[in-house]
Amino acid sequence: MEFIICPMCQSRHLPLNDENASGTMAGSCQNCKHIFKFRQIPESASKITFSINGTPFTVDSNQAVSTRLSEFIRDVACLKGTKVMCHQGGCGACIVLVKHTVPSTEAVEFKAINSCLCPIFSCDGWEITTTEGLGNQKTGFNVIQQSLADFNGSQCGFCSPGMVMSMKGLFSNNKKPTADQVERALDGNICRCTGFRPILDAMKSVAMKVADLEDIAKCSGSTSCKQSCSAKREFQKKVEPVHMVFTSSQWYRPTSIDQLYDVMKANRDKLIKLVVGNTAQGVYGDGAIDVYIDTKSVPELYHIKYDPEFTIASNVTLSRLISVLTEQGKRDGYTYCTTLADHVQKVASTPVRNMASWSGNLMLKKQHPSFISDIYVILETVGATLSIVDVETKVAAETNLSDFLKLNMQSKMIASVKLPKMSEDNNQHVLTYKIMPRAENAHAYVNAGFRMEIHPNHLNYLVVNKPSIVYGGISPGFVHASKTEEYLTGKCLGDVKVLQGALHVLASEVVPNEDPVLSSPQYRKNLALSLLYKFVLNICQETVSARFKSGADCIQRPLSSGKQSYDTHKKQWPLSEPIPKLKSKLQASGETVYPSDMASQSKELHGMFVLATVANATIETLDAPEALVSKVEQ
Repeated sequence: MEFIICPMCQSRHLPLNDENASGTMAGSCQNCKHIFKFRQIPESASKITFSINGTPFTVDSNQAVSTRLSEFIRDVACLKGTKVMCHQGGCGACIVLVKHTVPSTEAVEFKAINSCLCPIFSCDGWEITTTEGLGNQKTGFNVIQQSLADFNGSQCGFCSPGMVMSMKGLFSNNKKPTADQVERALDGNICRCTGFRPILDAMKSVAMKVADLEDIAKCSGSTSCKQSCSAKREFQKKVEPVHMVFTSSQWYRPTSIDQLYDVMKANRDKLIKLVVGNTAQGVYGDGAIDVYIDTKSVPELYHIKYDPEFTIASNVTLSRLISVLTEQGKRDGYTYCTTLADHVQKVASTPVRNMASWSGNLMLKKQHPSFISDIYVILETVGATLSIVDVETKVAAETNLSDFLKLNMQSKMIASVKLPKMSEDNNQHVLTYKIMPRAENAHAYVNAGFRMEIHPNHLNYLVVNKPSIVYGGISPGFVHASKTEEYLTGKCLGDVKVLQGALHVLASEVVPNEDPVLSSPQYRKNLALSLLYKFVLNICQETVSARFKSGADCIQRPLSSGKQSYDTHKKQWPLSEPIPKLKSKLQASGETVYPSDMASQSKELHGMFVLATVANATIETLDAPEALVSKVEQ
């Protein structure tokens, strides 16, 4: 029998049970109380390596497991151009470019991500580029940075590096993007002072500069770049298993599906978090986690099968899912996938979708029933089925999404989702909706999905079989409008009385809960009713009155446009001559220093705003303790 030897006092210990014999991760010596580590995966690494702007970094368990990439960039690499504000992936100030290898295909992929959500230990083998790596005042500014300044797209400049890196991500994958693609790529960036007109004008101008595309690509490691730059020193690393032990948690990175199952099985009694994009951190946070398992290096979790059944593995990101669904929507029996792709485009933002997996979104819905999951709604609408693997037996079982919410996922994981093939004649109608505060990067007030089979030869739109009517945002436990589904089965949608009856039944079963975050219950109820009406109008286009037809349409946001002009006289120049702000290029390159970029000083004073209790008054004396108490009470 093998002994476990304390590295401090050399005392020998017998494993307490078989599970420990296979690799308990941390324990204390019974003789000297020294804490020491054990290996679970043979020959696994205890550190990770990556590069930032061409400079290699190595990180081990001396770094906190909770460290985010943004913290490392700012505090360890000392690159302050990457800003941090919301810590939720919502503002875009922290966006950086990542170059990595896709495990299933070995293809090189570029993507812009929110560094404030990315755990530092997820970055093994990555090449990371920040705005400083694109250009600066010494080596010259990148065309994206230059254009942002030239078009007056920067005021305070705090958001400018994130804007630059979002565009860098777009241009790294698409050398000639359309104006629409430029606008979509900035859906994860918020500017609170400049306004988006000059920013969009700047980025669209770059997209039209075909001659400058070499300049745009020069720091992406492109072989077409003729200039000498640090990014050409390719950072290559063989993917190997990783296991690190921290004070109260562990981090694993298996490289095969069997390793993943073994690690989950060995830690069955601990609180496990499977890490793909970690974007849920921006919504609910982590809490106390015993074991983190990074699944991004497991090739089997990226597979997509089109025949004989359309299945998508669990690690496929939302960005990839959009592409897959769009392509599948061209095939007979799967035209509804185009609708699903359009809906996924409304989930979160481009940087979040670049990292987040569809399965992680479903797990978020399972753990937090009040979460309004768009992925759950659209998959449940079309009757998708999940493949759930029990890691103890390594056997997969299929379940529908409703049962998934009730399933105990201890020692289980989502392996894939299967989307059904529908009849090839045009009698299956699938539409989904998302009503939200703004067109991009927002949670829904209410989302909904409708699937109905209409008799192809019936003039009054006879509903064949039981339809699927799914809602999110009503209440944590409400999914299907079951009574309305039953009511509509076998009835004609073209009959006004049937529509009125359906709306009456729906009104009786849709009872939104009170929620301080969401809109009012009455508003959400009205949304639920109006979305059903909108869907019915869409189906009955040939017979509905012309005055109501427009109600079926979803308003499409056109491309942004705007123009601003000032009176000026060239004869008086440089007086009144329009020129870019002098610091704007430094803001875009991350070289401008803000208070949050400055190191704290000894005995540094801090200030805070305190609201007066009386308006338009004269201050006679100041009493700081009382003022601070007032601030706390407010």
